[in-house]
Amino acid sequence: MLRFLNKKPEDGHLFSWKGNAFGITSLELSKFVSLSGEVMEHWLGKGEALEPAAIPAVEHWLGKGEALEPAAIPAVEHWLGKGEALEPAAIPAVEHWLGKGEALEPAAIPAVEHWLGKGEALEPAAIPAVEHWLGKDVQHIKRRDIVLKRELGEGAFGKVFLAECYNLSPTNDKMLVAVKALKDPTLAARKDFQREAELLTNLQHEHIVKFYGVCGDGDPLIMVFEYMKHGDLNKFLRAHGPDAMILVDGQPRQAKGELGLSQMLHIASQIASGMVYLASQHFVHRDLATRNCLVGANLLVKIGDFGMSRDVYSTDYYRVGGHTMLPIRWMPPESIMYRKFTTESDVWSFGVILWEIFTYGKQPWFQLSNTEVIECITQGRVLERPRVCPKEVYDIMLGCWQREPQQRLNIKEIYKILHALGKATPIYLDILG
Repeated sequence: MLRFLNKKPEDGHLFSWKGNAFGITSLELSKFVSLSGEVMEHWLGKGEALEPAAIPAVEHWLGKGEALEPAAIPAVEHWLGKGEALEPAAIPAVEHWLGKGEALEPAAIPAVEHWLGKGEALEPAAIPAVEHWLGKDVQHIKRRDIVLKRELGEGAFGKVFLAECYNLSPTNDKMLVAVKALKDPTLAARKDFQREAELLTNLQHEHIVKFYGVCGDGDPLIMVFEYMKHGDLNKFLRAHGPDAMILVDGQPRQAKGELGLSQMLHIASQIASGMVYLASQHFVHRDLATRNCLVGANLLVKIGDFGMSRDVYSTDYYRVGGHTMLPIRWMPPESIMYRKFTTESDVWSFGVILWEIFTYGKQPWFQLSNTEVIECITQGRVLERPRVCPKEVYDIMLGCWQREPQQRLNIKEIYKILHALGKATPIYLDILG
């Protein structure tokens, strides 16, 4: 039942989309994530009403970026609490809330209800049907088929390597991949690893970094992703800006290949396309930024990274309390003040991504301290229009930065506008092979 009974990982390297871990970058973003087990067990086990103060945490824990429909709350509490049959009228709302893409097979419903209601083990005969419903079909890759070549980076979770992987594709004998190796082999870390793998398996889109599978026989535990040869988008933007310098025979020279308007629009529309997909899955990213996008050949851009951004880009995060690190420069007022994260808060972050693209990777509010940034955002100030940014694109940014979440542009609208703007100018990719 990991698909929706999904507690927030403790290690901070997974980010939650719909409370599900995409596992490529992340934050422990809210105070309520640390909801005590006692409250959950009380609610799940005894059939009593959930304490109002705990509802946001429970919704986050069960894996939703949006509130449970009010009409369904009594039925859900009754169902989760007492192990009795779920009222038929409530099933669609519950399935929508839990984020299922398909109906639970009827034969599995009694076993699931029994398991959810009484805390006992799921009956073995029902596991295949439940796993089918939850989408657990992770590909397992043999360790002998993975040959590490060099280290790409390191994060709190472990290390990322460039590797060759054999027998991964029927059309290729071997292919380059990025391998994420888990450093901490504790039981909790292994459970988070398994949960992450199950969720990643269900994310399939041309602008989301592709997840191939896991290697779980022995240590370290390994996840295998597609390799994006140009690395993270922020570094790429800086390397293709007007101030980019390279060393030639030990001497600094102006780099060639500055990004033009059409290429910037192409980058932005690809990220927006990935976000449209995530929104359609009710996934809330919570840490959208150019550092968390990757660039491949021919200016192909995808959402996803390997959990290194809090180490490599530590100045982009503001430490709150002992461990929580927040990307406040990319966050809307409601996320800063109330730790509320929704598809609309992701849209705000996308506006900041646009600003990053059109400033060639500058840090938002680079002239201000973190506390000054919090003050600016909560008081309603927004980033200024970049020098090379067309008015039409800045209007999109302003549409993303409306104070009221409901007044922000819809990500589908944003994608359509960017796609239309991009088609108005030919896109040249010759400098970026």
